Amino acid sequence: MKLLTTSEYIADASKAIARSKKRVIVMTLCISKERETAQFIDSLIVASKNGVDVSVAADTFTFSEFGGYFNPFKRWAKYSREAKKLSKTLKKNGVSFRWLGGNHLINPFAGVTHVKWTVVDDTLYCFGGVNLYGRGARNTDYMFKVKDSKLADLLASEHQKIVQTDRAPANYSGFYKQLGYGTLLIDSGEKNESMIYERAVELAKQSKSILFVSQYCPTGKLAKILRSKKAVIYYNQPKNTHRWTKLMLRFSRLTTGLKSKYKKPTYLHAKFIVFTMESGSKVALTGSHNFSYTGVRFGTREVELETKDKHVISQLEEFFKTDIESLTK
Repeated sequence: MKLLTTSEYIADASKAIARSKKRVIVMTLCISKERETAQFIDSLIVASKNGVDVSVAADTFTFSEFGGYFNPFKRWAKYSREAKKLSKTLKKNGVSFRWLGGNHLINPFAGVTHVKWTVVDDTLYCFGGVNLYGRGARNTDYMFKVKDSKLADLLASEHQKIVQTDRAPANYSGFYKQLGYGTLLIDSGEKNESMIYERAVELAKQSKSILFVSQYCPTGKLAKILRSKKAVIYYNQPKNTHRWTKLMLRFSRLTTGLKSKYKKPTYLHAKFIVFTMESGSKVALTGSHNFSYTGVRFGTREVELETKDKHVISQLEEFFKTDIESLTK
């Protein structure tokens, strides 16, 4: 497994997609064709024209992100119109495209598919938080590149299940699988249910120190445990975020008492926790989950890797030192 920063991921995946032979599968929260993502989008069309089976799924939260969370006309905002135009362009060029969600008109954060993965033949990019639109591509974030045909097959299968059950009476049931380098966890998206969040709580209880990184302040049971532990916490400062996120961060910080050490102006979108146990061994959770209980309450679908793999954890710690903690980069 190799950690790739946001720009590295988009460049590497774009090249891989353009030369793919059998399949390309993409799931993302938001999508648009902008300067930062144009190569990635164009490569999807190239692959499709080359006869590759290309499947893309993005959440309708895209329109909330582009047009305003509570704006009743958000789907007609400029960037929302361009996103809809992009989906039509991809379909016109043979790409199987699906908008996920869309049934939550009052609360734009409910029932969101927050999963991010790209599968190219037998290689996958996952266990990070990169979204495929301009601002998302400029965030401090990463994805892991994994060459594993069995895991690629697993994600391809779960991708299909999510797409098929998204608006069907039978909901997606989630997924749990032991791998050679850790455990794959995919939350179902049911309200008030998250095996990823519950696993974070369990590991936090067992640990002696914790490194916490997320775009949001931790809340719920996890926040209470972090207050009692030797926890180093990094999330965005409210002053560096837009209106609704600013209000949420200030409220979370006030109610939990957990202050952030993050000082950089670049928006922090990476999400991982490294737990150091009493024995000195380490366990990490890395993926799409923000570890805020609000997402659990609303029922967001997430993907995560739990791992004790020293190589993976060392890459997370190095990313933390160079891209999050350091003020000189």
